[in-house]
Amino acid sequence: MKQLLTLAVIAMAFVACQGGKGTGTMSTADSLRLDSIMRDSLRQDSILRDSLSRHQGPADSLHTDAFISRRVTDIYTRLLKDTTNQGTQFMSPSFRSLYNQVIKMDSKSDEKTEIGFFDGRHFWSQTDGKNSVGQLEQVTVQRVDTTSAVVNVRMTYSQVQLRMAFDGNTWFVDDLDQYRASMTDYLESGGWH
Repeated sequence: MKQLLTLAVIAMAFVACQGGKGTGTMSTADSLRLDSIMRDSLRQDSILRDSLSRHQGPADSLHTDAFISRRVTDIYTRLLKDTTNQGTQFMSPSFRSLYNQVIKMDSKSDEKTEIGFFDGRHFWSQTDGKNSVGQLEQVTVQRVDTTSAVVNVRMTYSQVQLRMAFDGNTWFVDDLDQYRASMTDYLESGGWH
């Protein structure tokens, strides 16, 4: 904005010198031309500011499909480095709480008579016994609104659907392959028998 004002002052001085031949007066045509230049410049500055705030503003960039895709890719990149990681740090507080309750119930079960809830690696949608999870192949975001999104993740050997929730300052996994409802049923029933 300071540059714009400086240019306007320079332009006014130049027009005054050119139009008035040093007398300091400006013709009406020169004044209209200067007003038009200033208006166009202000309009361009306003359009640029609006465009930047819309596309590069910190709050808006968190709610784009591109940001959500990068977040999910980052989550899976970290999980691929350590496939024993349960991924709870990437879960929303409510989903993490539900998950921890299921794990706690499973730890109390008699493994000879109860199978427990999870029978494999949930972030990979795989049953026990599969040695490799493969690689992350594709992340596709289906927007729901500014606080939730459905994300389809395709791995080499499996596909997972995530429901993401915006909480605080980033996106967290709020459901995996629609486990939330089954996990709630599992807890309410006292486990599978």
